[in-house]
Amino acid sequence: MGIVINGELYRGASGYAGELGHIVVEPTGPRCVCGNYGCLEVMASGLAIARQAREALRQGVHSSISGMVGGKLEEITAKIVCEAAKAGDKLAYTIIEKAADYLAMGLATVINLFNPEVIVLSGGLSLAGEVIREPITRRLKVHALEMPLSKARIVFSELGETSGALGAATLVLDKIFKPSTLAWPEKNT
Repeated sequence: MGIVINGELYRGASGYAGELGHIVVEPTGPRCVCGNYGCLEVMASGLAIARQAREALRQGVHSSISGMVGGKLEEITAKIVCEAAKAGDKLAYTIIEKAADYLAMGLATVINLFNPEVIVLSGGLSLAGEVIREPITRRLKVHALEMPLSKARIVFSELGETSGALGAATLVLDKIFKPSTLAWPEKNT
């Protein structure tokens, strides 16, 4: 997540500001690459959604998802789960609903701390569109304070799956070309 304050990307003291994916939302959840358990990243990211669908199907839960990938469970993606949820698949909708609850917990933390005007969602869940917007909105009313929530708009990025790469490229370009970091050689006259 990027935090923009007064038109500038806020990076924090060591450059790690905005690591929303590593807010713990389920202490008994799976271990994250960061070392914690139940981070938002392992509970509600696109990879987490696909993993949860594979696990449920391996346990024998019936779903149209299996047919959508021709029984090849390793080919399940968040996009496929979202498509199944939009088509009314019960397992897919349950997975999306739970991810929305976890995401709302994380977003409520951001809303309560920063009182933002806009939160832009990107990545795997942004592909879900309206199928996830309603449960996020409903759960935010439970988790966030009423006044800051009333001022926050939740929108989905239109950059799709390229948003991460574009963000990384922007950081590099910002580092190279930002006026405060350019070192001009002094003239010897």
